[in-house]
Amino acid sequence: MNPWGHAKVPVLLYHALFEGRPHVEKYAIATDTFERHIHYLLEEGFETVSFRAFSDGFQPRPGKKYVLLTFDDGNYSDYSIAFRLLKKYGLVATFFVTVGRIGTPDHLDWDHLKEMIDGDMSVQSHSLNHLFLSDLSKDSLRTELTESKRILEDKLSSPIHFISLPGGFYSRRVLKAAQSAGYQGVATSAPGLNILGRSEGAFRLYNRFAITRRTRMDRFEEIAQAHLLSNAKSQAVYRVKSIAQKVLGSKGYYTIWSKWFKYEKEYEKSHAE
Repeated sequence: MNPWGHAKVPVLLYHALFEGRPHVEKYAIATDTFERHIHYLLEEGFETVSFRAFSDGFQPRPGKKYVLLTFDDGNYSDYSIAFRLLKKYGLVATFFVTVGRIGTPDHLDWDHLKEMIDGDMSVQSHSLNHLFLSDLSKDSLRTELTESKRILEDKLSSPIHFISLPGGFYSRRVLKAAQSAGYQGVATSAPGLNILGRSEGAFRLYNRFAITRRTRMDRFEEIAQAHLLSNAKSQAVYRVKSIAQKVLGSKGYYTIWSKWFKYEKEYEKSHAE
Protein backbone atom coordinates (compact mmCIF):
# COMPACT_ATOMS: atom_id res chain seq x y z
CA MET A 1 0.00 0.00 0.00
CA ASN A 2 1.25 3.45 -0.87
CA PRO A 3 1.74 5.17 2.53
CA TRP A 4 1.14 8.65 1.11
CA GLY A 5 -2.01 7.94 -0.83
CA HIS A 6 -2.43 7.93 -4.57
CA ALA A 7 -1.15 11.36 -5.54
CA LYS A 8 0.01 11.31 -9.16
CA VAL A 9 2.65 13.64 -10.52
CA PRO A 10 3.95 14.54 -13.98
CA VAL A 11 7.58 14.16 -14.99
CA LEU A 12 8.60 16.77 -17.56
CA LEU A 13 11.23 15.93 -20.17
CA TYR A 14 13.38 18.76 -21.56
CA HIS A 15 16.41 18.69 -23.82
CA ALA A 16 18.59 21.65 -24.83
CA LEU A 17 17.75 25.29 -24.11
CA PHE A 18 18.83 28.19 -26.29
CA GLU A 19 19.01 31.98 -26.23
CA GLY A 20 18.68 33.97 -29.44
CA ARG A 21 19.21 31.84 -32.52
CA PRO A 22 17.35 28.49 -32.34
CA HIS A 23 19.42 25.48 -31.30
CA VAL A 24 20.07 22.71 -33.81
CA GLU A 25 18.64 20.18 -31.36
CA LYS A 26 15.13 19.30 -32.57
CA TYR A 27 13.65 19.29 -29.07
CA ALA A 28 15.38 22.47 -27.87
CA ILE A 29 13.23 25.30 -26.51
CA ALA A 30 13.95 28.97 -25.89
CA THR A 31 15.23 30.04 -22.49
CA ASP A 32 12.38 32.52 -21.96
CA THR A 33 9.89 29.70 -22.59
CA PHE A 34 11.54 27.57 -19.91
CA GLU A 35 11.50 30.52 -17.53
CA ARG A 36 7.77 30.99 -18.17
CA HIS A 37 7.30 27.35 -17.22
CA ILE A 38 9.22 27.94 -13.99
CA HIS A 39 7.14 31.01 -13.12
CA TYR A 40 3.92 29.09 -13.70
CA LEU A 41 5.00 26.20 -11.48
CA LEU A 42 6.01 28.57 -8.69
CA GLU A 43 2.83 30.64 -8.95
CA GLU A 44 0.75 27.45 -8.76
CA GLY A 45 2.59 26.24 -5.67
CA PHE A 46 4.46 23.30 -7.19
CA GLU A 47 7.57 21.90 -5.58
CA THR A 48 10.21 20.01 -7.54
CA VAL A 49 11.63 16.62 -6.66
CA SER A 50 14.65 14.83 -8.12
CA PHE A 51 14.71 11.18 -9.14
CA ARG A 52 17.38 10.71 -6.49
CA ALA A 53 14.82 11.60 -3.83
CA PHE A 54 12.80 8.52 -4.71
CA SER A 55 15.71 6.29 -3.75
CA ASP A 56 16.19 8.16 -0.48
CA GLY A 57 12.71 7.53 0.92
CA PHE A 58 11.05 10.80 -0.09
CA GLN A 59 8.20 11.83 2.20
CA PRO A 60 5.84 14.29 0.47
CA ARG A 61 4.08 16.90 2.52
CA PRO A 62 0.26 16.66 2.69
CA GLY A 63 -1.54 19.03 0.36
CA LYS A 64 1.54 19.91 -1.71
CA LYS A 65 1.79 19.61 -5.48
CA TYR A 66 4.92 18.11 -6.99
CA VAL A 67 6.54 17.90 -10.39
CA LEU A 68 9.77 16.31 -11.59
CA LEU A 69 11.95 18.20 -14.06
CA THR A 70 14.34 16.18 -16.21
CA PHE A 71 16.84 16.94 -18.98
CA ASP A 72 18.18 14.37 -21.43
CA ASP A 73 21.47 14.12 -23.36
CA GLY A 74 23.82 16.31 -21.31
CA ASN A 75 23.86 19.46 -23.45
CA TYR A 76 26.02 22.37 -22.29
CA SER A 77 22.87 24.46 -21.84
CA ASP A 78 22.00 22.15 -18.92
CA TYR A 79 24.77 23.94 -17.05
CA SER A 80 24.93 27.38 -18.66
CA ILE A 81 21.16 28.04 -18.68
CA ALA A 82 19.05 25.43 -16.87
CA PHE A 83 21.25 25.06 -13.80
CA ARG A 84 21.55 28.83 -13.46
CA LEU A 85 17.77 29.33 -13.58
CA LEU A 86 17.01 26.40 -11.30
CA LYS A 87 19.38 27.76 -8.65
CA LYS A 88 17.91 31.24 -9.07
CA TYR A 89 14.39 30.00 -8.31
CA GLY A 90 15.29 27.31 -5.79
CA LEU A 91 14.24 24.33 -7.90
CA VAL A 92 15.89 20.97 -8.55
CA ALA A 93 16.07 18.74 -11.61
CA THR A 94 17.52 15.44 -12.76
CA PHE A 95 19.99 15.47 -15.63
CA PHE A 96 20.33 12.26 -17.64
CA VAL A 97 23.68 12.42 -19.42
CA THR A 98 25.10 10.43 -22.33
CA VAL A 99 28.45 9.38 -20.90
CA GLY A 100 30.27 9.10 -24.23
CA ARG A 101 29.51 12.75 -24.99
CA ILE A 102 30.81 14.17 -21.72
CA GLY A 103 33.60 16.66 -22.43
CA THR A 104 32.81 16.94 -26.15
CA PRO A 105 31.81 20.25 -27.83
CA ASP A 106 28.40 21.62 -26.78
CA HIS A 107 28.10 19.08 -23.96
CA LEU A 108 28.77 19.01 -20.23
CA ASP A 109 32.15 18.13 -18.79
CA TRP A 110 32.95 16.44 -15.49
CA ASP A 111 33.50 19.73 -13.63
CA HIS A 112 30.06 20.95 -14.72
CA LEU A 113 28.45 17.75 -13.47
CA LYS A 114 30.23 17.90 -10.11
CA GLU A 115 29.17 21.50 -9.60
CA MET A 116 25.59 20.64 -10.48
CA ILE A 117 25.56 17.79 -7.97
CA ASP A 118 27.00 20.11 -5.32
CA GLY A 119 24.13 22.46 -6.22
CA ASP A 120 21.54 19.79 -5.26
CA MET A 121 20.89 18.56 -8.78
CA SER A 122 20.75 14.86 -9.60
CA VAL A 123 22.83 13.33 -12.40
CA GLN A 124 21.81 9.96 -13.83
CA SER A 125 22.53 7.84 -16.90
CA HIS A 126 21.31 8.29 -20.46
CA SER A 127 23.39 5.31 -21.67
CA LEU A 128 26.96 5.22 -22.93
CA ASN A 129 26.60 6.15 -26.62
CA HIS A 130 22.94 7.14 -27.08
CA LEU A 131 22.06 4.05 -29.12
CA PHE A 132 18.55 2.63 -29.48
CA LEU A 133 18.77 0.01 -26.77
CA SER A 134 16.02 -2.23 -28.12
CA ASP A 135 18.07 -2.77 -31.29
CA LEU A 136 21.25 -3.94 -29.53
CA SER A 137 22.68 -7.39 -29.00
CA LYS A 138 22.73 -8.79 -25.48
CA ASP A 139 26.40 -7.88 -24.97
CA SER A 140 26.09 -4.37 -26.46
CA LEU A 141 23.01 -3.67 -24.35
CA ARG A 142 24.83 -4.77 -21.21
CA THR A 143 27.75 -2.48 -22.09
CA GLU A 144 25.51 0.56 -22.63
CA LEU A 145 23.80 0.00 -19.29
CA THR A 146 26.62 -1.13 -17.03
CA GLU A 147 29.49 0.97 -18.34
CA SER A 148 27.57 4.24 -18.27
CA LYS A 149 26.59 3.52 -14.68
CA ARG A 150 30.09 2.46 -13.65
CA ILE A 151 31.84 5.46 -15.22
CA LEU A 152 29.41 7.99 -13.74
CA GLU A 153 29.68 6.51 -10.27
CA ASP A 154 33.48 6.38 -10.51
CA LYS A 155 33.90 9.94 -11.79
CA LEU A 156 31.22 11.61 -9.68
CA SER A 157 31.36 9.51 -6.49
CA SER A 158 27.58 9.54 -6.58
CA PRO A 159 25.21 6.56 -6.90
CA ILE A 160 23.46 6.11 -10.22
CA HIS A 161 20.02 4.63 -9.67
CA PHE A 162 18.14 5.62 -12.84
CA ILE A 163 18.52 5.61 -16.59
CA SER A 164 16.50 7.36 -19.28
CA LEU A 165 16.20 5.50 -22.56
CA PRO A 166 17.57 7.06 -25.78
CA GLY A 167 14.62 7.52 -28.10
CA GLY A 168 12.21 6.82 -25.26
CA PHE A 169 10.96 3.48 -26.56
CA TYR A 170 11.69 0.24 -24.72
CA SER A 171 11.13 -3.50 -24.63
CA ARG A 172 10.81 -6.05 -21.85
CA ARG A 173 14.33 -7.21 -22.65
CA VAL A 174 15.70 -3.70 -22.08
CA LEU A 175 13.84 -3.30 -18.79
CA LYS A 176 15.04 -6.68 -17.52
CA ALA A 177 18.63 -5.83 -18.49
CA ALA A 178 18.40 -2.44 -16.74
CA GLN A 179 17.19 -4.08 -13.56
CA SER A 180 19.97 -6.67 -13.75
CA ALA A 181 22.50 -3.83 -14.20
CA GLY A 182 21.47 -2.42 -10.83
CA TYR A 183 19.13 0.40 -11.82
CA GLN A 184 16.12 1.09 -9.61
CA GLY A 185 14.07 2.69 -12.36
CA VAL A 186 13.83 3.58 -16.02
CA ALA A 187 12.56 6.88 -17.45
CA THR A 188 10.82 6.63 -20.81
CA SER A 189 9.17 9.07 -23.21
CA ALA A 190 5.76 7.50 -22.73
CA PRO A 191 3.35 10.18 -21.48
CA GLY A 192 1.49 9.54 -18.26
CA LEU A 193 1.37 10.32 -14.57
CA ASN A 194 3.36 8.62 -11.83
CA ILE A 195 2.39 7.65 -8.31
CA LEU A 196 4.52 9.69 -5.94
CA GLY A 197 6.96 7.73 -3.87
CA ARG A 198 8.70 4.38 -4.35
CA SER A 199 8.13 1.04 -2.69
CA GLU A 200 11.31 -0.23 -1.06
CA GLY A 201 13.24 -2.45 -3.46
CA ALA A 202 10.75 -2.06 -6.32
CA PHE A 203 11.89 -1.50 -9.90
CA ARG A 204 9.94 1.40 -11.37
CA LEU A 205 9.06 2.55 -14.86
CA TYR A 206 8.53 6.33 -15.09
CA ASN A 207 6.35 8.07 -17.67
CA ARG A 208 7.42 11.48 -18.90
CA PHE A 209 5.86 14.29 -20.92
CA ALA A 210 8.23 15.62 -23.58
CA ILE A 211 8.31 19.43 -23.65
CA THR A 212 9.28 20.73 -27.10
CA ARG A 213 8.97 23.89 -29.20
CA ARG A 214 5.49 22.72 -30.17
CA THR A 215 4.28 22.60 -26.55
CA ARG A 216 1.99 25.62 -26.15
CA MET A 217 1.65 27.25 -22.75
CA ASP A 218 -1.92 26.05 -22.29
CA ARG A 219 -0.78 22.51 -23.04
CA PHE A 220 2.05 22.87 -20.52
CA GLU A 221 -0.44 23.96 -17.88
CA GLU A 222 -2.64 20.92 -18.58
CA ILE A 223 0.34 18.60 -18.20
CA ALA A 224 1.44 20.20 -14.92
CA GLN A 225 -2.08 20.06 -13.51
CA ALA A 226 -2.50 16.38 -14.47
CA HIS A 227 -5.42 17.09 -16.78
CA LEU A 228 -6.93 13.63 -17.37
CA LEU A 229 -8.39 14.19 -20.85
CA SER A 230 -5.22 15.82 -22.12
CA ASN A 231 -3.21 12.97 -20.61
CA ALA A 232 -5.40 10.40 -22.39
CA LYS A 233 -4.89 12.15 -25.74
CA SER A 234 -1.12 12.14 -25.27
CA GLN A 235 -1.16 8.44 -24.48
CA ALA A 236 -3.21 7.70 -27.61
CA VAL A 237 -0.72 9.58 -29.80
CA TYR A 238 2.17 7.75 -28.15
CA ARG A 239 0.56 4.37 -28.82
CA VAL A 240 0.37 5.21 -32.52
CA LYS A 241 4.03 6.27 -32.51
CA SER A 242 4.98 3.09 -30.67
CA ILE A 243 3.27 0.94 -33.28
CA ALA A 244 5.04 2.86 -36.05
CA GLN A 245 8.37 2.40 -34.29
CA LYS A 246 7.85 -1.36 -34.03
CA VAL A 247 6.85 -1.63 -37.69
CA LEU A 248 9.59 0.63 -39.08
CA GLY A 249 12.30 -0.12 -36.57
CA SER A 250 13.95 2.55 -34.45
CA LYS A 251 16.20 3.95 -37.18
CA GLY A 252 13.45 3.96 -39.81
CA TYR A 253 11.00 5.64 -37.47
CA TYR A 254 13.40 8.42 -36.45
CA THR A 255 14.53 9.00 -40.02
CA ILE A 256 10.94 9.66 -41.10
CA TRP A 257 10.20 11.68 -37.94
CA SER A 258 13.27 13.88 -38.47
CA LYS A 259 12.29 14.61 -42.06
CA TRP A 260 8.76 15.55 -40.95
CA PHE A 261 10.13 17.78 -38.21
CA LYS A 262 12.39 19.55 -40.73
CA TYR A 263 9.41 20.04 -43.06
CA GLU A 264 7.35 21.56 -40.24
CA LYS A 265 10.17 23.97 -39.33
CA GLU A 266 10.53 25.11 -42.94
CA TYR A 267 6.76 25.51 -43.27
CA GLU A 268 6.52 27.59 -40.09
CA LYS A 269 9.48 29.74 -41.18
CA SER A 270 8.02 30.43 -44.62
CA HIS A 271 4.68 31.48 -43.13
CA ALA A 272 6.32 33.74 -40.57
CA GLU A 273 8.13 35.80 -43.19
